[in-house]
Amino acid sequence: MFCCNNSFFNLNRTCVTDCTSTCGPTVVMTCSDCCTRVCSRVTYTVTITNPATCTIECAALHCRLAPSFCFNRGTVTVNGTANVDATPECISLGTIAPGATVTVTYVVTVMECKRYNKSQACLSGLVCCCCESKRLVIPSNVSVLQVCCCCGGSSTTTETTGN
Repeated sequence: MFCCNNSFFNLNRTCVTDCTSTCGPTVVMTCSDCCTRVCSRVTYTVTITNPATCTIECAALHCRLAPSFCFNRGTVTVNGTANVDATPECISLGTIAPGATVTVTYVVTVMECKRYNKSQACLSGLVCCCCESKRLVIPSNVSVLQVCCCCGGSSTTTETTGN
């Protein structure tokens, strides 16, 4: 047995006997701006997709923020529903069903001019697959936000071609 969200779960339960070949979830992190400046607010979106036949139980998202960011309290949403007490360090997601997608957003403020700011998310949970209970930890991509110290920054890029 193990403890999760102040509840006990018995690991000796009936499990899925066969998983699809896409047994692992995907975790993708994006931000609303690719280039910004100090004092700007940036929204991060983490999309978790579970393409498998296995349910992810006791799922939680852990987001590592760049040190130059300040998390804006009360901005965490899970599938569009506000979770005002959550922080990016640990966002409880409960159960993620097979084939489901979960979208988490939160807002940070850029506090200092550090040229490249890296953020990453990590999904943890329990999967009962192939008659074994397994703890999973799935990292996301690394999202990089550029802070422009000499100009206003923008969320779009322009490509020019020479003649």
